[in-house]
Amino acid sequence: MSIAASLDWRNYIRIAPVRNQGRCGSCSAFAAVAIVEAQFAINKTEVDLSEQFVMDCYRQNADGEGSGCNGGWIHDMFSWLKSNNRGIPTRTDVPYEAKNKKCTPKSLTDQWKTYYI
Repeated sequence: MSIAASLDWRNYIRIAPVRNQGRCGSCSAFAAVAIVEAQFAINKTEVDLSEQFVMDCYRQNADGEGSGCNGGWIHDMFSWLKSNNRGIPTRTDVPYEAKNKKCTPKSLTDQWKTYYI
C-alpha cells in the first residue's frame, strides 16, 4: 500500500470559502464552524452554518448577550455544540453580523433548518 505525499481535500469535497470576521474577535467561532462543515462535507452533505449563532449562544454575559467577539476556545465550543440540544442553524437563517448579540430563544429554532453534531 502506498500513501500519497500530500492530500488536498478541495479535490474531494467542497471546502467553505475564506470568510471575513471583520473587526470582531470571532476567529474561534469561524474555526469551529468550518471544522463542523468539513465533517459534513466528508459525509457528502454540504452545509453553510452560522458562526453568529455560535457567537451569540455559546457563552453569554450577565445580560444574556453573546460574547463571541471576545474570542473563545474551540474545544469548549465543540462541547457546547454537542450538548446544546439546538444544533447549528444555517448562515441564511442567522447571518453573520460581526457583533455580540443576544442568543435567539430555543423556540425560534423550530423555524430554522438545523444541523446537529
